[in-house]
Amino acid sequence: MNAYKFLHAGRVGPFSGFAWPEASWVDAEAPPELCRSGIHACRLEHLAYWLADELWRIELDGELVETELQVIATRARLVERVSA
Repeated sequence: MNAYKFLHAGRVGPFSGFAWPEASWVDAEAPPELCRSGIHACRLEHLAYWLADELWRIELDGELVETELQVIATRARLVERVSA
């Protein structure tokens, strides 16, 4: 599934502090749970809610959980930075 992820400068997660590798798969340590575990991303219609320094298109895989403003997965990778 394709989604979007906002990160701080240098591909750093704003809440986790995790430095994302570019184009490599990242696996969560636990099943997806809102604000607790998994890889959190958002859909196009929720971008304004999650503003940060860098916007990335992200590919999600594995177990997925959808919430009101987020999509949470067990596996993901950054695909490309959105510059527009």
